[in-house]
Amino acid sequence: SLLNSVRILVLLAQASDDGGNARRAVEYLMAAREAQADVLSQVNREAPDQQHAQKVKAAELCFKIASFHNQFREFDEAVSFYQQALRHDETNDRALLDLARLYLQRGELDQCQHQCVALLRMDHANDSATIMMADVMFRKNDYESATFHFQQLLERKPDHYAALARLVDLLRRAGKLNECPRFLEQATKASPGAQHEAGLNYCKGMHARFTNLPNEALRFFNLARKDAEWASARWSRWSRSASTPTTTRWVARRS
Repeated sequence: SLLNSVRILVLLAQASDDGGNARRAVEYLMAAREAQADVLSQVNREAPDQQHAQKVKAAELCFKIASFHNQFREFDEAVSFYQQALRHDETNDRALLDLARLYLQRGELDQCQHQCVALLRMDHANDSATIMMADVMFRKNDYESATFHFQQLLERKPDHYAALARLVDLLRRAGKLNECPRFLEQATKASPGAQHEAGLNYCKGMHARFTNLPNEALRFFNLARKDAEWASARWSRWSRSASTPTTTRWVARRS
């Protein structure tokens, strides 16, 4: 039957991918997509009550094909198949999220924002969509809106240190560093051992740097060095600040 054909083709695609032949996997998925189109035509005629379930399956096939094209850096094809997935199932959150990321990567900010709005309409607490919305607003130089989205996320997850670091920088750009201590304190209280977390110490170091406390900034940045990710960020930021000859220029420099 058509349903069995789709299932077998998907299994062959998985086997090809597991064997390291991603291109062959896409060929099988494309064949499965064509077979699934026949399934949709059939259920439209014979079993309308199954239409939604089969559309969801069609969306999943398009999503998988899009993901491979994204992996191959064939971005136009990836966008096309993500869009096809969403035409079958507009609630496919993975397609919405990956399409938003791809638009952001391509600098298509309005399109990215549109996808994020759709995601947040379905799930207002979606962290990834919230961060991307903030990033879009930041790139549009709308620091107030970007700050709002990061604040929303930090109210839910005060120990989201990547968001906290971005917020500290945004508040500095907006001339509102006096609002930082509240969020730093919330993050400190979020867990018993928070004061030892590299991410939190990095954020405290940023705040100290921006408020003209270089010795305190260095102390916090040193505490962040136990984590490779934050250690790299710490040295990058400290090298920029240490090489700036005056306090005024040090605080004013863009990061």
